[in-house]
Amino acid sequence: MDKASKITAYRIKDIVIKLEGGQLVITRETERKTLSVDALLKQPSMVFDGV
Repeated sequence: MDKASKITAYRIKDIVIKLEGGQLVITRETERKTLSVDALLKQPSMVFDGV
């Protein structure tokens, strides 16, 4: 096991989810959706709308 100290991205099939500078970035092929972390905390279900 390597010495990674944190997760920088998470991949589920063809979807990549990562945090970049206080933003949640969801990428699928050529599509990209960016949401604020505050929006994620207030309405977590909206993250997956349209992905």
